Amino acid sequence: MPSPFLHVGFYHYVRADKVEAIVARGMVISKPIEDRVKEAKAAGLYLNLAHGHMTRSYVFMESGRVYGSAFTPETLDRRASGEKESRT
Repeated sequence: MPSPFLHVGFYHYVRADKVEAIVARGMVISKPIEDRVKEAKAAGLYLNLAHGHMTRSYVFMESGRVYGSAFTPETLDRRASGEKESRT
């Protein structure tokens, strides 16, 4: 059974049912996504949870908040679905 909270990194959790989208941050990022992240930063709704590590994904919440995570979208998706992570 999936947890009601999603671990997004470094002891930070968000409510899984309030996640709107998880988007990869890469070399090519779409203009609307880039604009939404910039707007969140300007409004004080962006929080970087990567703690000095490279931000690999953005987690968009229903409330308009945006979180930067050091985990890949695939890792966050596995965690949200309740799959076990292999450490090989």
